[in-house]
Amino acid sequence: MGFLLSKLRGPGDSGGVNYQVPNRSRHGRPTAGSVLLGLAPNAEALHLSSLALKEHLGLALYRLKGWS
Repeated sequence: MGFLLSKLRGPGDSGGVNYQVPNRSRHGRPTAGSVLLGLAPNAEALHLSSLALKEHLGLALYRLKGWS
């Protein structure tokens, strides 16, 4: 397994973490309200998702009808 992981890493990659931990002194401690708000869906993300789904559905219908 270590051999596989060493092959997947790029040159100069030290194998460190690929995520960031928020700075608690800047953002403060999380509250129950902030955690729940973070779980709520974002309106813009929902809008973009529905646009993408409509596009894919339209492309599939074009293929079924033989128009593409």
